[in-house]
Amino acid sequence: MDTNLIHVGIEDMKAASGNTILRTTLGSCIAICLYDPKNQRGGLAHIMLPSLEDTRNVKGSPTKYADSAIPLLLYEILNNGGDKNSIYAKIAGGAQMFALPGSTVMSAIGRNNTAKVKDVLREMNINIIAEDTGGNHSRTIYFYLETGDVTIKVSGQPDKTI
Repeated sequence: MDTNLIHVGIEDMKAASGNTILRTTLGSCIAICLYDPKNQRGGLAHIMLPSLEDTRNVKGSPTKYADSAIPLLLYEILNNGGDKNSIYAKIAGGAQMFALPGSTVMSAIGRNNTAKVKDVLREMNINIIAEDTGGNHSRTIYFYLETGDVTIKVSGQPDKTI
């Protein structure tokens, strides 16, 4: 059986099952990988910003923000046959991609994204069992829905599986 490779873009999310790989590339954004090992159901959200609630001038999809994308992703997984009691999370990204002077919102966006994702998952009672966040490098993420493995590729470094 051929593996189904699905690319997840910025401000996007996909839910699937079985012999599927979800792939995305990140800088300061975060990939949230939710997985139900019992039913081999999962999904990946590629969020760009922490909070829809904090945005005065709402632009873009709700999948752009951690606080709206994560509940939407969970809903999609449950509709695809997932079991809320089995779901856990793995997260990656949140890098500081640019050295900016001073303490600006943009210089802390990766750190702020990571903190918000953790807050939302905690509020939803979803455990984070692995993460690869921070640093100053981009990552390409491969989320294997048959196993729940997340492989992280960084240029010039060995692949890492969480």
